Amino acid sequence: MSWTPGYHLQSRPYIIESVLGSGGFGITYKVRHLEHNQYFVIKTPLDHLKHDPNYAEYLRRFQKEGEKLKRLCKAPHRHIVQVIDFFTEDENPCLVMEYIPGENLYQLVKQQGALTQTQAVKVICQIGDALIFMHQAELVHRDATPLNIMMRNPEEAVLIDFGIAKGINPKTSTQTDIAGNRSFAPYEQVGRGSREKTVDVYSLAASLYYAVTGECATASLDRKMFNEELVPPSQLNPSISDRLNQAILKGMALEPEDRPSSVREWLSLLGTSTKTNQNKEVDQKSTLPLSVVGTSQLKNRRIAGFAVVMLLVVGVPIGISLLPQNPPTEDTSISNLRGTAAKTLEPPPAESLNADYSQLENLLKDGKWKEADSETLDVMLEVAKRESEGWLNSESIDNFSCADLKKIDQLWVKYSNKFFGFSVQHRIWLSFKIKTDKKLGERLGWKDKKKGNWLEYHSMTFNLSAPVGHLPLGGNDFMMVMRFDSWESLFSRVQTCNL
Repeated sequence: MSWTPGYHLQSRPYIIESVLGSGGFGITYKVRHLEHNQYFVIKTPLDHLKHDPNYAEYLRRFQKEGEKLKRLCKAPHRHIVQVIDFFTEDENPCLVMEYIPGENLYQLVKQQGALTQTQAVKVICQIGDALIFMHQAELVHRDATPLNIMMRNPEEAVLIDFGIAKGINPKTSTQTDIAGNRSFAPYEQVGRGSREKTVDVYSLAASLYYAVTGECATASLDRKMFNEELVPPSQLNPSISDRLNQAILKGMALEPEDRPSSVREWLSLLGTSTKTNQNKEVDQKSTLPLSVVGTSQLKNRRIAGFAVVMLLVVGVPIGISLLPQNPPTEDTSISNLRGTAAKTLEPPPAESLNADYSQLENLLKDGKWKEADSETLDVMLEVAKRESEGWLNSESIDNFSCADLKKIDQLWVKYSNKFFGFSVQHRIWLSFKIKTDKKLGERLGWKDKKKGNWLEYHSMTFNLSAPVGHLPLGGNDFMMVMRFDSWESLFSRVQTCNL
C-alpha cells in the first residue's frame, strides 16, 4: 500500500509529507525527520510490483545498488545527491536521500529559455564531474537528463535519481520515465537496456544540447531506424561556438563506438579540465568562448522527442504514452501516404524452425497472454537473429522464416480459439477499403476512439474479453517507433507465407 501524508514510518523516525513522483519502478516521497525536523527524500518500489513474478530479483538488485550508493556517499560529492540511509519498512526497501528544494534543469529552461553558454557549460561540467566519480565506483547513472539535474542555486547543479532501477523493467511497468526521457537516451539503451558508460556520455551531451537550444534533440531511435537527422545545435542557436557545437555532436554520435569512451574524454572536447577528488569543483578556466543566448533568437520548433507514437516495428504497438506529432486526420491509403506502390511479394526463404516453442505453447495453453506476448517477441528475435538489436526491422520481417511465422500464428490461433493471431489481424486489415493505422488501432483496441490517443502497453487487455485480433502485440517494455512500411512488411509477410 502506498503511504499517505501523515503516515509515521515504524523503522525510522520519518513522517510522510507528500508524494514527489513515481516512475516505472519506484515512488518517491518527501519526508520529515521527527527528531531533527529536517526534510529528506525516500524512494521505494511501487507496491503493485509485488505481484510481478520477478519481484524478488528486482529487490535484490535494488538493495545491492542501494547499498553501493550508500557506501559511495560516505565520501560525499558536491554534485551528487547524498544517500543518507538504506532500510526496510514493512518488507519495502527504502533509500533515504537528501531533499533538494528548487527546480530541475528541464523546468528552468522551459521557464526562462536557453541558458547562456557560460551557465550551460558550467552546469554540465559539474554533472560530468559527478558522473566520473560514479564511473570510478563502477556505477552508471543511465538517466543523466535535465529532469534529474536539480539546481541547488543558479550556479550549482546536483545529480539526483540514481539509475538503481534503470535496468529493471517489470512487465507491470508503464515505462513512462523511459518515454519521457527518450530524447536524451541512446538507442542501445532504449532497445537493449545497455549499462555501458557511453550511455551517460550521450545523455550528458543531449542535456547540453537542450540547455543551449531550449529544445530536445531528435530521438536516437528515429535516427537509427529511419535515418532522421540530428539538427546541429548551432542551427537552433547560431551564437554558440563551433567547438561547443562539435562537442555536442560528437557526444551524441549514434553508434557508441563513435562517441568518446568516457565522460572525462568528452568533457575535454569542451576545453575543460576536471578534478574528480570528490568535492572539488570542475575547473572552468579553459571553457569555451562565451555568448549570451536569448529565447527570441531561437527557432520556434516543436520538441520532437516528446511527441512520437511509440510502436514496435513489426507493426504492433507495445506501449504508447504520447500522441504523434502529425497524426493522419483522415483515411488515406498506405500507398498514398508513402508515395510508393505496395511491395512485390517475394518467395519465402528456407524454412528454419530452429527455435523452441514449448514455452510459448505452455503460456498460451495456460491463458497467460501477457507473458506469451513477451515470449513471442523473444522467439521472433531469436529466429531473425536480432537478439542484440532487440527489435525487428522491415528487412528482417520481409525475410522471416514462413515456417516459424506459421508456427507462432498457429499457436496463438489454436489456444485463443481463433481470437488472436497475426492472421486474424491480417484479415481485419484486409477488410478495410481504406487502410490506415488509425482504423486498425481502433478496431483492435490499441487506440482510444474517444480521446484519440494510443494506449500504453500496461493498458492493453490481456484476456479473452479483448477485441478480436488484440494480440499478439509484440510484448516489450521498450517502445519502438512505427512507420507505415512496417505494417506493410508484416502483413505482406503474412500473405506471402499463406497464414
